Amino acid sequence: MFGYEKDNPSYEFLKTGIFLERSDKHSTSEQTIYTHNLSLAKRFFAECLSNLDHAKLEKIYARVTQQLLFNIYTISDDIDVCVAFETMNNRGKPLSHLELLKNRLIFLSTKFKVNQQEKTKLRSVVNECWKAAYHFLGKNEQRPLNDDDFLATHFFVHFGPKLLHDNDGEKMGRTIWAYQRGDHYKDYLLESVFNSRSLAETQKPESSVLSVDSLYEYAQNLKSSVQVYYSLYNPSEGSFSDDEKVSLERLRRLGMEGFTVLLVALYLKEGHVTARAQILKLLERIMFFCSITRQFMAPDELNPVAIGVELSSGRSSIDEITNKLKTYIDQALQKNRFTSVFAEWAKRYGYYGWKGIRYFMFEYEQELLGKSKTKRAKLDWDEFAEENYEEDYKTVEHIYPQKVVDECWKNSFARYSVKERNILKNSIGNLVPLSKSKNSALSNKCFSEKKGDAGNTVGYAYGCYSEIEVSQATDWTPKEILARGIRLLEFMERRWQFPLGSTQDKVKALGLQFVDNRENQS
Repeated sequence: MFGYEKDNPSYEFLKTGIFLERSDKHSTSEQTIYTHNLSLAKRFFAECLSNLDHAKLEKIYARVTQQLLFNIYTISDDIDVCVAFETMNNRGKPLSHLELLKNRLIFLSTKFKVNQQEKTKLRSVVNECWKAAYHFLGKNEQRPLNDDDFLATHFFVHFGPKLLHDNDGEKMGRTIWAYQRGDHYKDYLLESVFNSRSLAETQKPESSVLSVDSLYEYAQNLKSSVQVYYSLYNPSEGSFSDDEKVSLERLRRLGMEGFTVLLVALYLKEGHVTARAQILKLLERIMFFCSITRQFMAPDELNPVAIGVELSSGRSSIDEITNKLKTYIDQALQKNRFTSVFAEWAKRYGYYGWKGIRYFMFEYEQELLGKSKTKRAKLDWDEFAEENYEEDYKTVEHIYPQKVVDECWKNSFARYSVKERNILKNSIGNLVPLSKSKNSALSNKCFSEKKGDAGNTVGYAYGCYSEIEVSQATDWTPKEILARGIRLLEFMERRWQFPLGSTQDKVKALGLQFVDNRENQS
Protein backbone atom coordinates (compact mmCIF):
# COMPACT_ATOMS: atom_id res chain seq x y z
CA MET A 1 0.00 0.00 0.00
CA PHE A 2 2.79 2.40 0.90
CA GLY A 3 5.36 1.18 -1.54
CA TYR A 4 8.95 0.64 -0.63
CA GLU A 5 10.00 3.99 0.79
CA LYS A 6 9.91 5.32 4.30
CA ASP A 7 9.69 8.84 2.89
CA ASN A 8 6.25 8.00 1.49
CA PRO A 9 3.86 10.76 2.71
CA SER A 10 1.78 8.20 4.62
CA TYR A 11 4.58 6.37 6.40
CA GLU A 12 4.97 8.71 9.35
CA PHE A 13 1.20 8.94 9.86
CA LEU A 14 0.92 5.13 9.78
CA LYS A 15 3.47 4.97 12.56
CA THR A 16 2.12 7.75 14.81
CA GLY A 17 -1.54 8.14 13.84
CA ILE A 18 -2.53 4.50 13.35
CA PHE A 19 -0.10 2.41 15.42
CA LEU A 20 0.30 5.25 17.98
CA GLU A 21 4.05 4.76 18.15
CA ARG A 22 6.47 7.48 19.15
CA SER A 23 8.24 9.16 16.26
CA ASP A 24 11.93 9.95 16.22
CA LYS A 25 11.24 12.86 13.88
CA HIS A 26 10.62 16.42 15.08
CA SER A 27 8.21 17.32 12.28
CA THR A 28 4.55 16.34 12.34
CA SER A 29 3.18 14.04 9.66
CA GLU A 30 1.36 15.81 6.84
CA GLN A 31 -2.26 14.96 6.08
CA THR A 32 -2.84 13.52 2.62
CA ILE A 33 -5.54 11.57 0.82
CA TYR A 34 -3.72 8.44 2.01
CA THR A 35 -3.75 9.43 5.67
CA HIS A 36 -7.43 10.25 5.26
CA ASN A 37 -8.07 6.74 3.92
CA LEU A 38 -6.03 5.22 6.74
CA SER A 39 -8.10 7.08 9.34
CA LEU A 40 -11.34 5.93 7.72
CA ALA A 41 -10.09 2.33 7.64
CA LYS A 42 -9.06 2.44 11.31
CA ARG A 43 -12.45 3.87 12.34
CA PHE A 44 -14.24 1.25 10.23
CA PHE A 45 -12.44 -1.71 11.80
CA ALA A 46 -12.64 -0.22 15.30
CA GLU A 47 -16.41 0.11 14.91
CA CYS A 48 -16.71 -3.45 13.61
CA LEU A 49 -14.65 -4.82 16.49
CA SER A 50 -16.61 -2.84 19.08
CA ASN A 51 -19.72 -4.82 18.18
CA LEU A 52 -18.10 -8.22 18.81
CA ASP A 53 -18.25 -10.17 22.05
CA HIS A 54 -15.14 -11.52 23.81
CA ALA A 55 -15.27 -14.94 22.12
CA LYS A 56 -15.44 -13.45 18.62
CA LEU A 57 -12.65 -11.01 19.43
CA GLU A 58 -10.43 -13.92 20.49
CA LYS A 59 -11.20 -15.68 17.23
CA ILE A 60 -10.31 -12.59 15.21
CA TYR A 61 -7.11 -12.10 17.22
CA ALA A 62 -6.05 -15.70 16.61
CA ARG A 63 -6.59 -15.36 12.87
CA VAL A 64 -4.71 -12.09 12.61
CA THR A 65 -1.72 -13.24 14.67
CA GLN A 66 -1.52 -16.86 13.50
CA GLN A 67 -3.19 -17.32 10.13
CA LEU A 68 -2.29 -14.29 8.00
CA LEU A 69 0.22 -15.05 5.25
CA PHE A 70 2.68 -12.54 3.85
CA ASN A 71 4.76 -12.60 0.70
CA ILE A 72 8.30 -11.30 1.13
CA TYR A 73 10.10 -10.31 -2.06
CA THR A 74 13.84 -9.83 -2.20
CA ILE A 75 14.71 -7.64 -5.16
CA SER A 76 18.05 -8.30 -6.80
CA ASP A 77 20.21 -5.45 -8.06
CA ASP A 78 19.43 -6.15 -11.71
CA ILE A 79 15.66 -5.65 -11.23
CA ASP A 80 14.29 -2.12 -10.99
CA VAL A 81 12.31 -1.81 -7.77
CA CYS A 82 9.97 0.86 -9.26
CA VAL A 83 8.84 -1.42 -12.07
CA ALA A 84 8.44 -4.36 -9.68
CA PHE A 85 6.30 -2.32 -7.29
CA GLU A 86 4.12 -1.02 -10.13
CA THR A 87 3.52 -4.57 -11.42
CA MET A 88 2.72 -6.00 -7.99
CA ASN A 89 0.19 -3.28 -7.18
CA ASN A 90 -1.63 -3.85 -10.44
CA ARG A 91 -2.39 -7.39 -9.30
CA GLY A 92 -4.63 -5.98 -6.59
CA LYS A 93 -6.29 -2.59 -6.59
CA PRO A 94 -4.79 -0.70 -9.56
CA LEU A 95 -2.66 2.29 -8.79
CA SER A 96 -4.08 5.66 -9.74
CA HIS A 97 -2.58 7.29 -12.81
CA LEU A 98 -0.88 9.82 -10.54
CA GLU A 99 0.79 7.00 -8.58
CA LEU A 100 1.84 5.23 -11.77
CA LEU A 101 3.35 8.43 -13.08
CA LYS A 102 5.36 8.97 -9.91
CA ASN A 103 6.80 5.44 -10.18
CA ARG A 104 7.63 6.06 -13.82
CA LEU A 105 9.47 9.31 -13.08
CA ILE A 106 11.48 7.67 -10.30
CA PHE A 107 12.32 4.81 -12.66
CA LEU A 108 13.46 7.29 -15.31
CA SER A 109 15.58 9.15 -12.75
CA THR A 110 17.77 6.04 -12.51
CA LYS A 111 18.34 5.93 -16.27
CA PHE A 112 19.92 9.32 -16.87
CA LYS A 113 23.61 9.33 -17.65
CA VAL A 114 24.47 11.60 -14.74
CA ASN A 115 26.27 11.01 -11.44
CA GLN A 116 24.52 9.25 -8.56
CA GLN A 117 24.19 12.47 -6.57
CA GLU A 118 22.17 14.06 -9.37
CA LYS A 119 19.97 10.96 -9.66
CA THR A 120 19.32 10.98 -5.91
CA LYS A 121 18.46 14.68 -6.00
CA LEU A 122 15.99 14.18 -8.85
CA ARG A 123 14.35 11.29 -7.06
CA SER A 124 14.04 13.43 -3.92
CA VAL A 125 12.43 16.27 -5.88
CA VAL A 126 9.88 13.90 -7.43
CA ASN A 127 9.05 12.50 -3.99
CA GLU A 128 8.66 15.96 -2.49
CA CYS A 129 6.44 17.21 -5.32
CA TRP A 130 4.21 14.16 -5.13
CA LYS A 131 4.12 14.47 -1.35
CA ALA A 132 2.79 18.02 -1.82
CA ALA A 133 0.25 16.75 -4.37
CA TYR A 134 -1.10 14.09 -2.03
CA HIS A 135 -1.13 16.60 0.82
CA PHE A 136 -3.34 19.07 -1.04
CA LEU A 137 -5.58 16.43 -2.62
CA GLY A 138 -6.40 15.05 0.83
CA LYS A 139 -6.13 18.23 2.87
CA ASN A 140 -9.88 18.74 3.18
CA GLU A 141 -11.03 15.51 4.81
CA GLN A 142 -14.68 16.34 4.17
CA ARG A 143 -14.11 16.78 0.43
CA PRO A 144 -10.96 14.95 -0.70
CA LEU A 145 -10.00 15.53 -4.32
CA ASN A 146 -9.54 12.75 -6.86
CA ASP A 147 -5.96 11.95 -7.97
CA ASP A 148 -6.76 11.33 -11.59
CA ASP A 149 -9.13 14.27 -12.01
CA PHE A 150 -6.26 16.51 -10.96
CA LEU A 151 -3.75 14.74 -13.20
CA ALA A 152 -6.08 15.09 -16.20
CA THR A 153 -6.41 18.82 -15.47
CA HIS A 154 -2.66 19.24 -15.15
CA PHE A 155 -2.12 17.26 -18.35
CA PHE A 156 -4.13 19.74 -20.41
CA VAL A 157 -2.62 22.80 -18.71
CA HIS A 158 0.95 21.52 -19.12
CA PHE A 159 0.88 19.54 -22.38
CA GLY A 160 -2.09 21.26 -24.02
CA PRO A 161 0.11 23.97 -25.56
CA LYS A 162 2.25 21.24 -27.17
CA LEU A 163 -0.85 19.56 -28.57
CA LEU A 164 -1.97 22.94 -29.86
CA HIS A 165 1.41 23.50 -31.53
CA ASP A 166 1.55 19.99 -33.03
CA ASN A 167 -1.89 20.47 -34.55
CA ASP A 168 -1.09 24.06 -35.53
CA GLY A 169 -4.48 25.06 -34.17
CA GLU A 170 -6.33 22.99 -36.75
CA LYS A 171 -9.06 20.70 -35.42
CA MET A 172 -7.86 21.60 -31.92
CA GLY A 173 -11.28 21.10 -30.38
CA ARG A 174 -11.51 17.62 -31.86
CA THR A 175 -8.03 16.74 -30.57
CA ILE A 176 -8.89 17.91 -27.07
CA TRP A 177 -12.11 15.91 -27.03
CA ALA A 178 -10.14 12.81 -28.05
CA TYR A 179 -7.85 13.14 -25.03
CA GLN A 180 -10.76 13.91 -22.71
CA ARG A 181 -12.38 10.55 -23.44
CA GLY A 182 -11.39 7.66 -21.22
CA ASP A 183 -7.77 7.48 -20.09
CA HIS A 184 -6.13 8.69 -23.30
CA TYR A 185 -4.23 11.39 -21.43
CA LYS A 186 -2.64 8.68 -19.25
CA ASP A 187 -1.51 6.76 -22.31
CA TYR A 188 0.03 9.95 -23.70
CA LEU A 189 1.95 10.56 -20.47
CA LEU A 190 3.26 7.03 -20.00
CA GLU A 191 3.63 5.91 -23.61
CA SER A 192 4.54 9.07 -25.53
CA VAL A 193 6.33 11.31 -23.03
CA PHE A 194 7.71 9.63 -19.92
CA ASN A 195 9.31 6.45 -21.17
CA SER A 196 12.83 5.12 -21.67
CA ARG A 197 12.58 5.51 -25.46
CA SER A 198 12.52 9.28 -25.03
CA LEU A 199 15.83 9.01 -23.21
CA ALA A 200 17.48 6.86 -25.86
CA GLU A 201 16.26 8.40 -29.12
CA THR A 202 18.63 11.32 -29.23
CA GLN A 203 17.97 11.85 -32.95
CA LYS A 204 14.60 13.38 -32.11
CA PRO A 205 14.17 17.16 -31.94
CA GLU A 206 15.59 18.49 -28.68
CA SER A 207 12.09 19.32 -27.30
CA SER A 208 11.15 15.63 -27.45
CA VAL A 209 14.12 14.36 -25.44
CA LEU A 210 13.68 13.88 -21.72
CA SER A 211 16.37 15.47 -19.61
CA VAL A 212 16.99 15.90 -15.91
CA ASP A 213 15.95 19.54 -16.23
CA SER A 214 12.68 18.69 -18.01
CA LEU A 215 11.74 16.24 -15.24
CA TYR A 216 12.60 18.85 -12.61
CA GLU A 217 10.44 21.39 -14.42
CA TYR A 218 7.52 18.99 -14.82
CA ALA A 219 7.53 17.92 -11.15
CA GLN A 220 7.74 21.51 -9.91
CA ASN A 221 4.97 22.58 -12.28
CA LEU A 222 2.74 19.79 -10.96
CA LYS A 223 3.47 20.93 -7.40
CA SER A 224 2.50 24.56 -8.09
CA SER A 225 -0.60 23.48 -10.04
CA VAL A 226 -1.97 21.28 -7.28
CA GLN A 227 -1.92 24.23 -4.87
CA VAL A 228 -4.02 26.26 -7.30
CA TYR A 229 -6.27 23.26 -7.93
CA TYR A 230 -6.90 22.82 -4.19
CA SER A 231 -7.63 26.52 -3.71
CA LEU A 232 -10.26 26.47 -6.45
CA TYR A 233 -12.23 23.86 -4.51
CA ASN A 234 -11.50 25.54 -1.16
CA PRO A 235 -11.58 29.26 -1.98
CA SER A 236 -11.85 30.36 1.64
CA GLU A 237 -8.23 29.22 2.08
CA GLY A 238 -6.95 30.97 -1.03
CA SER A 239 -5.74 34.54 -1.54
CA PHE A 240 -8.76 35.51 -3.61
CA SER A 241 -10.82 38.66 -3.60
CA ASP A 242 -14.26 38.48 -1.98
CA ASP A 243 -15.96 38.44 -5.39
CA GLU A 244 -13.75 35.56 -6.53
CA LYS A 245 -14.47 33.55 -3.38
CA VAL A 246 -18.22 33.92 -3.86
CA SER A 247 -18.01 32.89 -7.53
CA LEU A 248 -15.69 29.94 -6.86
CA GLU A 249 -18.03 28.63 -4.17
CA ARG A 250 -20.89 28.89 -6.65
CA LEU A 251 -18.90 27.01 -9.29
CA ARG A 252 -18.08 24.29 -6.76
CA ARG A 253 -21.76 23.88 -5.93
CA LEU A 254 -22.64 23.59 -9.60
CA GLY A 255 -19.87 21.05 -10.18
CA MET A 256 -16.96 22.72 -11.95
CA GLU A 257 -15.05 19.60 -12.99
CA GLY A 258 -15.38 20.42 -16.70
CA PHE A 259 -13.93 23.90 -16.17
CA THR A 260 -10.86 23.16 -14.02
CA VAL A 261 -8.42 23.33 -16.94
CA LEU A 262 -9.56 26.85 -17.78
CA LEU A 263 -9.57 27.87 -14.11
CA VAL A 264 -6.11 26.50 -13.31
CA ALA A 265 -4.70 28.14 -16.45
CA LEU A 266 -6.44 31.37 -15.47
CA TYR A 267 -4.85 31.49 -12.03
CA LEU A 268 -1.43 30.33 -13.17
CA LYS A 269 -1.49 33.30 -15.56
CA GLU A 270 -2.08 35.58 -12.55
CA GLY A 271 -4.27 38.01 -14.44
CA HIS A 272 -5.88 41.09 -12.94
CA VAL A 273 -8.35 40.36 -10.13
CA THR A 274 -11.21 42.17 -11.89
CA ALA A 275 -10.63 40.25 -15.13
CA ARG A 276 -10.52 36.92 -13.30
CA ALA A 277 -13.69 37.71 -11.35
CA GLN A 278 -15.49 38.57 -14.58
CA ILE A 279 -14.58 35.22 -16.16
CA LEU A 280 -15.76 33.36 -13.05
CA LYS A 281 -19.14 35.09 -13.23
CA LEU A 282 -19.49 34.26 -16.92
CA LEU A 283 -18.67 30.60 -16.28
CA GLU A 284 -21.22 30.45 -13.47
CA ARG A 285 -23.90 31.79 -15.81
CA ILE A 286 -22.97 29.24 -18.47
CA MET A 287 -23.07 26.36 -15.97
CA PHE A 288 -26.43 27.47 -14.63
CA PHE A 289 -27.90 27.71 -18.13
CA CYS A 290 -26.48 24.27 -18.90
CA SER A 291 -28.31 22.87 -15.87
CA ILE A 292 -31.53 23.96 -17.59
CA THR A 293 -30.68 22.59 -21.03
CA ARG A 294 -27.57 20.82 -22.27
CA GLN A 295 -28.21 22.31 -25.69
CA PHE A 296 -26.98 25.61 -24.29
CA MET A 297 -23.36 24.44 -24.55
CA ALA A 298 -22.76 22.39 -27.68
CA PRO A 299 -19.31 20.67 -27.66
CA ASP A 300 -18.36 22.00 -31.09
CA GLU A 301 -19.18 25.58 -30.15
CA LEU A 302 -17.69 25.93 -26.68
CA ASN A 303 -15.09 23.58 -25.23
CA PRO A 304 -13.82 25.02 -21.92
CA VAL A 305 -10.85 22.64 -21.93
CA ALA A 306 -9.74 23.89 -25.36
CA ILE A 307 -10.20 27.48 -24.18
CA GLY A 308 -8.04 26.71 -21.14
CA VAL A 309 -5.35 25.27 -23.41
CA GLU A 310 -5.44 28.40 -25.56
CA LEU A 311 -5.00 30.55 -22.45
CA SER A 312 -2.21 28.35 -21.09
CA SER A 313 -0.35 28.47 -24.41
CA GLY A 314 -0.65 32.25 -24.68
CA ARG A 315 -2.54 31.99 -27.95
CA SER A 316 -5.53 33.73 -26.32
CA SER A 317 -5.42 36.47 -23.69
CA ILE A 318 -7.73 36.77 -20.70
CA ASP A 319 -9.53 39.67 -22.40
CA GLU A 320 -10.02 37.64 -25.58
CA ILE A 321 -11.45 34.71 -23.65
CA THR A 322 -13.75 37.05 -21.73
CA ASN A 323 -15.12 38.44 -24.98
CA LYS A 324 -15.47 34.93 -26.42
CA LEU A 325 -17.55 33.81 -23.40
CA LYS A 326 -19.71 36.94 -23.56
CA THR A 327 -20.36 36.50 -27.26
CA TYR A 328 -21.18 32.84 -26.82
CA ILE A 329 -23.68 33.56 -24.02
CA ASP A 330 -25.42 36.25 -26.09
CA GLN A 331 -25.68 33.98 -29.14
CA ALA A 332 -26.77 30.95 -27.10
CA LEU A 333 -29.49 32.97 -25.33
CA GLN A 334 -30.88 33.97 -28.70
CA LYS A 335 -31.06 30.31 -29.78
CA ASN A 336 -32.53 28.92 -26.54
CA ARG A 337 -35.97 29.90 -25.26
CA PHE A 338 -36.03 28.90 -21.63
CA THR A 339 -39.73 29.62 -21.29
CA SER A 340 -40.38 26.74 -23.71
CA VAL A 341 -37.99 24.44 -21.80
CA PHE A 342 -39.71 25.24 -18.50
CA ALA A 343 -43.16 24.76 -20.00
CA GLU A 344 -42.10 21.31 -21.24
CA TRP A 345 -40.86 20.43 -17.75
CA ALA A 346 -44.26 21.34 -16.30
CA LYS A 347 -45.97 18.92 -18.70
CA ARG A 348 -43.56 16.05 -18.06
CA TYR A 349 -41.88 15.78 -14.65
CA GLY A 350 -42.01 19.29 -13.18
CA TYR A 351 -39.29 21.44 -11.67
CA TYR A 352 -38.62 18.83 -8.98
CA GLY A 353 -36.73 16.78 -11.57
CA TRP A 354 -34.43 19.68 -12.49
CA LYS A 355 -30.87 18.79 -11.56
CA GLY A 356 -30.15 22.43 -10.71
CA ILE A 357 -33.09 22.81 -8.31
CA ARG A 358 -30.95 22.72 -5.16
CA TYR A 359 -28.46 25.20 -6.52
CA PHE A 360 -31.27 27.56 -7.54
CA MET A 361 -33.02 27.22 -4.16
CA PHE A 362 -29.73 27.84 -2.36
CA GLU A 363 -29.07 30.99 -4.39
CA TYR A 364 -32.56 32.27 -3.62
CA GLU A 365 -31.86 31.60 0.06
CA GLN A 366 -28.70 33.73 -0.27
CA GLU A 367 -30.83 36.52 -1.75
CA LEU A 368 -33.13 36.41 1.29
CA LEU A 369 -30.13 36.18 3.62
CA GLY A 370 -28.77 39.41 2.13
CA LYS A 371 -32.05 41.15 2.91
CA SER A 372 -32.26 39.81 6.47
CA LYS A 373 -31.39 41.84 9.51
CA THR A 374 -29.29 39.17 11.24
CA LYS A 375 -27.16 38.12 8.22
CA ARG A 376 -26.91 34.69 9.85
CA ALA A 377 -26.80 31.78 7.38
CA LYS A 378 -29.44 29.15 8.09
CA LEU A 379 -28.81 26.76 5.21
CA ASP A 380 -25.55 24.81 4.87
CA TRP A 381 -24.83 23.78 1.28
CA ASP A 382 -23.01 20.52 1.99
CA GLU A 383 -25.87 19.29 4.16
CA PHE A 384 -28.55 20.66 1.84
CA ALA A 385 -27.01 19.03 -1.25
CA GLU A 386 -27.11 15.57 0.34
CA GLU A 387 -30.12 13.28 0.14
CA ASN A 388 -30.28 10.37 2.59
CA TYR A 389 -32.63 8.02 0.81
CA GLU A 390 -31.89 5.16 3.23
CA GLU A 391 -33.20 7.20 6.12
CA ASP A 392 -36.01 8.69 4.00
CA TYR A 393 -34.83 12.23 4.64
CA LYS A 394 -35.46 15.04 2.17
CA THR A 395 -33.91 18.48 1.85
CA VAL A 396 -36.32 19.89 -0.76
CA GLU A 397 -39.95 19.55 0.25
CA HIS A 398 -43.24 19.74 -1.61
CA ILE A 399 -45.38 22.17 0.38
CA TYR A 400 -48.55 20.78 -1.17
CA PRO A 401 -47.56 17.14 -0.57
CA GLN A 402 -46.94 14.41 -3.09
CA LYS A 403 -49.14 12.06 -1.08
CA VAL A 404 -52.37 13.79 -0.12
CA VAL A 405 -54.06 12.21 2.87
CA ASP A 406 -55.69 14.93 4.96
CA GLU A 407 -58.92 16.66 3.95
CA CYS A 408 -57.29 20.08 4.35
CA TRP A 409 -55.42 19.51 1.12
CA LYS A 410 -58.22 17.74 -0.70
CA ASN A 411 -60.61 20.63 -0.12
CA SER A 412 -58.22 23.34 -1.35
CA PHE A 413 -57.41 21.49 -4.57
CA ALA A 414 -60.75 19.73 -5.19
CA ARG A 415 -61.69 21.61 -8.35
CA TYR A 416 -58.48 20.64 -10.15
CA SER A 417 -57.98 17.43 -12.13
CA VAL A 418 -55.40 14.75 -11.22
CA LYS A 419 -53.11 15.97 -14.01
CA GLU A 420 -53.39 19.58 -12.85
CA ARG A 421 -52.72 18.64 -9.24
CA ASN A 422 -49.57 16.77 -10.28
CA ILE A 423 -48.33 19.84 -12.15
CA LEU A 424 -49.00 21.96 -9.05
CA LYS A 425 -47.15 19.53 -6.78
CA ASN A 426 -43.93 19.67 -8.81
CA SER A 427 -44.13 23.36 -9.71
CA ILE A 428 -41.18 25.45 -8.53
CA GLY A 429 -43.45 27.65 -6.40
CA ASN A 430 -44.45 24.57 -4.39
CA LEU A 431 -40.89 23.56 -3.52
CA VAL A 432 -39.01 24.81 -0.49
CA PRO A 433 -35.52 24.01 0.84
CA LEU A 434 -35.34 22.57 4.35
CA SER A 435 -32.63 23.78 6.70
CA LYS A 436 -32.99 20.54 8.64
CA SER A 437 -33.70 17.23 6.95
CA LYS A 438 -36.85 15.62 8.22
CA ASN A 439 -38.66 12.38 7.57
CA SER A 440 -40.81 12.52 4.44
CA ALA A 441 -43.82 11.27 6.42
CA LEU A 442 -43.99 14.69 8.07
CA SER A 443 -44.34 16.40 4.70
CA ASN A 444 -47.92 15.12 4.30
CA LYS A 445 -49.26 17.24 7.18
CA CYS A 446 -51.62 20.19 6.73
CA PHE A 447 -50.09 23.58 5.97
CA SER A 448 -51.06 24.92 9.38
CA GLU A 449 -48.96 22.15 10.97
CA LYS A 450 -46.09 22.55 8.53
CA LYS A 451 -45.80 26.24 9.40
CA GLY A 452 -45.01 25.33 13.01
CA ASP A 453 -45.64 27.08 16.29
CA ALA A 454 -44.28 27.24 19.82
CA GLY A 455 -45.10 23.56 20.26
CA ASN A 456 -43.72 22.53 16.86
CA THR A 457 -40.35 24.15 16.26
CA VAL A 458 -39.49 21.98 13.24
CA GLY A 459 -41.97 23.96 11.13
CA TYR A 460 -41.21 26.49 8.41
CA ALA A 461 -41.38 29.43 10.80
CA TYR A 462 -38.24 28.10 12.54
CA GLY A 463 -36.32 27.12 9.43
CA CYS A 464 -34.25 28.91 6.82
CA TYR A 465 -35.24 32.24 5.25
CA SER A 466 -37.07 30.54 2.38
CA GLU A 467 -39.12 28.50 4.85
CA ILE A 468 -39.87 31.60 6.93
CA GLU A 469 -41.07 33.39 3.80
CA VAL A 470 -43.45 30.52 3.01
CA SER A 471 -44.70 30.47 6.60
CA GLN A 472 -46.02 34.03 6.19
CA ALA A 473 -48.86 32.73 3.99
CA THR A 474 -52.21 32.25 5.71
CA ASP A 475 -53.05 29.22 3.60
CA TRP A 476 -51.44 27.25 0.78
CA THR A 477 -53.56 26.97 -2.35
CA PRO A 478 -52.91 26.95 -6.12
CA LYS A 479 -53.00 30.75 -5.96
CA GLU A 480 -50.02 30.84 -3.58
CA ILE A 481 -48.12 28.29 -5.69
CA LEU A 482 -48.58 30.43 -8.80
CA ALA A 483 -47.64 33.68 -7.06
CA ARG A 484 -44.48 32.21 -5.52
CA GLY A 485 -43.53 30.57 -8.82
CA ILE A 486 -43.69 33.91 -10.61
CA ARG A 487 -41.64 35.51 -7.84
CA LEU A 488 -38.94 32.83 -8.16
CA LEU A 489 -38.76 33.19 -11.94
CA GLU A 490 -38.42 36.96 -11.52
CA PHE A 491 -35.48 36.32 -9.20
CA MET A 492 -34.00 33.97 -11.79
CA GLU A 493 -34.19 36.72 -14.42
CA ARG A 494 -32.40 39.21 -12.18
CA ARG A 495 -29.80 36.84 -10.83
CA TRP A 496 -28.66 35.29 -14.13
CA GLN A 497 -29.52 38.19 -16.42
CA PHE A 498 -31.74 36.62 -19.05
CA PRO A 499 -35.32 37.39 -20.10
CA LEU A 500 -38.27 35.14 -19.34
CA GLY A 501 -40.84 37.55 -20.75
CA SER A 502 -43.97 39.06 -19.27
CA THR A 503 -45.93 37.79 -16.29
CA GLN A 504 -48.12 35.79 -18.67
CA ASP A 505 -45.01 34.27 -20.24
CA LYS A 506 -43.89 33.17 -16.78
CA VAL A 507 -47.30 31.65 -16.09
CA LYS A 508 -46.83 29.61 -19.28
CA ALA A 509 -43.31 28.66 -18.22
CA LEU A 510 -44.80 27.34 -14.98
CA GLY A 511 -47.49 25.47 -16.90
CA LEU A 512 -50.11 27.02 -14.61
CA GLN A 513 -52.39 28.79 -17.08
CA PHE A 514 -55.29 26.75 -15.68
CA VAL A 515 -54.76 28.31 -12.24
CA ASP A 516 -54.55 31.80 -13.67
CA ASN A 517 -57.75 31.29 -15.68
CA ARG A 518 -59.74 30.01 -12.72
CA GLU A 519 -58.50 32.71 -10.40
CA ASN A 520 -59.62 35.34 -12.91
CA GLN A 521 -63.04 33.66 -13.21
CA SER A 522 -63.55 33.52 -9.45
